[in-house]
Amino acid sequence: MLKNQPHPAAEFILKMMEICHRQKLAVQNWCLGKTVPDPNIQEKIAEYTGIPVSELFSTSPEDKTEQSDGEQ
Repeated sequence: MLKNQPHPAAEFILKMMEICHRQKLAVQNWCLGKTVPDPNIQEKIAEYTGIPVSELFSTSPEDKTEQSDGEQ
């Protein structure tokens, strides 16, 4: 990889920020599995990646939201 080219992961995060209109930390938390985006945002991500929501987010959003609030 050339020095002037951004890392593919960084490019993906920037694209998700643009598509979903969310800040970098939110997107990073989704990627790390710390939080889950709202269902409408999940649809946008699925549309962009071509991967079904059910594969991207294997558990229901309510389950992950509860976990992100400190409950595990």
